[in-house]
Amino acid sequence: MKKIIPAWFLMLASFAVTAQDKVNKETQTQVVRWTISNNYSKSDNGQLFIQLPVQSALSCIVNKTGEAKSFALHNETPKELPPANYDVTFWGIRIPAVAVEKRKDTRILAGVLNSMVKAPWEVWTADGIKVYSAGGPKQVALPPGDYVVKTGGAEIKITITDGKVSIFNFRRD
Repeated sequence: MKKIIPAWFLMLASFAVTAQDKVNKETQTQVVRWTISNNYSKSDNGQLFIQLPVQSALSCIVNKTGEAKSFALHNETPKELPPANYDVTFWGIRIPAVAVEKRKDTRILAGVLNSMVKAPWEVWTADGIKVYSAGGPKQVALPPGDYVVKTGGAEIKITITDGKVSIFNFRRD
């Protein structure tokens, strides 16, 4: 019996460590897509906006979660909205259930890809979804995350960071 008790403790401890590792991995893979801060207004509404580091091509469509009616969100032009959850689609990348709260600002996080490529190029998500294409140099706003830029038969990984401009240049010699 004395030999069984330490074995049980060892087994329980290993289960606890394994469970903790799984929780940590799941938490680390969550990407933050928006932030909320106070705006101290007297309105009972909240505001939703995007703040880009430079002027860029932007396609951002918003609709109240569960409703079909939508509107476009433009760079640095806050949209006053009643408190609710909203689905934001950013170049086809869906950001579900973005919270807009009473007397608060909700900022959709975004960075800019500044491509200096003088040939056709495309931006793909890490999951293999095409989100943007251009025929030459262009600056495009994207949600933070990992992307693949395809041009001239090459595929180059790039990371977009909130509030930053990522410069991309590629030339085949």
